[in-house]
Parts: sequence; structure tokens; C-alpha cells
Amino acid sequence: MDVSNLISPQLRLILLSHGIKHGSMPKADFYVDCRCVADPLRGGETSLGGGIKFIEKFSHQTLATIQFMISDAIELIPARRHEKTDPFADPFIICFFCAHGMHRSPAVKHIMSRKLLADGYKVEIK
Repeated sequence: MDVSNLISPQLRLILLSHGIKHGSMPKADFYVDCRCVADPLRGGETSLGGGIKFIEKFSHQTLATIQFMISDAIELIPARRHEKTDPFADPFIICFFCAHGMHRSPAVKHIMSRKLLADGYKVEIK
């Protein structure tokens, strides 16, 4: 996807992951519910690397949908931040969340960071 017409060179994406059972959600511009993603624990994967491989193997359609939703949200930044002189000056924060924030949300965060970097976005993972 050519994103050159969608983004300012200043735009930075910050990706977070969170477990909703650990308290209130961090402040973000966009939230991605990863509870719909295949749980790597059910495939016996306990490490983040193994979880990423498991999710990539079994969740192609879900990952494509998440990537589409993120692209759509980024495209709407100027409309959402219309009162600002430069709507891309502040980073766009995306929070991936699931129940405990240990398997699905961090794995999807890392998968999406690779995809967004490949699309030309500046990505920071926290």
C-alpha cells in the first residue's frame, strides 16, 4: 500500500499492549481488541516469538482486518485533529489489548509493527 499521500513525514505511531484485567486502559487514539485473535496458549506456545508464529499461522484474516482498521484510523487523523495546525505533530497512539496482555496483544502489536514499518510508517513500540 502506498502511504505517501496519507501521512506526513512527521507522523509517528506508538504501539502499546495492555491486559484489561490489570486495570484501566492507557490513553490512546485507537484501540484494537485482540481477544478475537487465536490464543497461542491453546497451541502450546508460551514465548512471544512462538506466539507471533502461531498467530500469523492461524489468524491471517483477522490480522488483515486489524491492519485495514489501523490504516483507516490513520487516514482519518486530519479529520479527528482538525483543530490543530498540524494534525500529524503529535504521535498517534495505538493500544492493543486482550484479557491479560501477555500473549495475544503483544504478539499482534509486534506483527502490526512489522507491517506498518514495511508500509513506510515511523513506529515506536512501548
